[in-house]
Amino acid sequence: MRMRDMKQLLIENIGDLDFEYERVDSSKLEVIDFQKAIQAVNNLKELNFLENEINKLSSLKNIYHDKSISDRIVVDNKSFNDFNNIIEKIEEKCTAALEAFDQAIPDQREYSISVRLPDYKNLDQLSKFFSKLNKSLEQSIVNEEVKGNITIQNFDSGSLWIELLVGGTFAFKFVGALTHTAAVIRNKIYHNKIMEQHLRTLDIKNDSLEDLQKGLSKSIDALVEIETKNLLNQEGIQCDPEYLEKMKYSVKTLAELIDEGTQIHPSYLAEKEYTELFPDFKKLDQIESKIKQIGSINE
Repeated sequence: MRMRDMKQLLIENIGDLDFEYERVDSSKLEVIDFQKAIQAVNNLKELNFLENEINKLSSLKNIYHDKSISDRIVVDNKSFNDFNNIIEKIEEKCTAALEAFDQAIPDQREYSISVRLPDYKNLDQLSKFFSKLNKSLEQSIVNEEVKGNITIQNFDSGSLWIELLVGGTFAFKFVGALTHTAAVIRNKIYHNKIMEQHLRTLDIKNDSLEDLQKGLSKSIDALVEIETKNLLNQEGIQCDPEYLEKMKYSVKTLAELIDEGTQIHPSYLAEKEYTELFPDFKKLDQIESKIKQIGSINE
């Protein structure tokens, strides 16, 4: 997990690490509104530095597994003290970790994007990646139509992530729509690769195989043009032939980078209506064209 995601996970859950209680008598207390704290702890399991506390918490079975609608449970003094001490320790560790993350990485901005690099093994691949990414984004958003820009905000230490600022609201939305379009093309590229692999297993003459491969390549180019024109139309951009060609390059190049393992995510601070424009990379293979009827080209 990258540092930015770890920080966000802490931000989303640290506020729930509390509960109320009332003393019933000298030997018992009623713990109130505690289930959210347990859920927050379970959410924080991914951070891997709370294993000891989580094991202790799960051993308090009457509290840890309680799912009563009232969200109240009466426990003895020892169980209460154990529960309270564990939650306090978890909150202490999370607060310290969040402070460290605040110092290690800058705050995100509303119009920043996070780019995950493919798992390259040499510098030549890395150099080509940044060249392609820069050209793809630059040709699509650094112009009078979109009025975007590209600025490096942060390299996420110890991971394959980089954060970029892309300008204002429209540029941010446009990158989201561009990434979604590229993901659609990537799925077509992936589908064609599987088809080519299957064709090679068949007893087909080389000339015929080359013709089939050229046909698959042309189908990609045709889909790129259709999807790119739809993207520009949806964003209300009237373009000349030169800009259309630049956009087609951006879409196809970004699609190829996504096929290699690239991901582009919106800022955690962006409004939901904008973040929803970006594809869900956890469901990459399920991403579909926003064109209702695309004809036989996408069959």
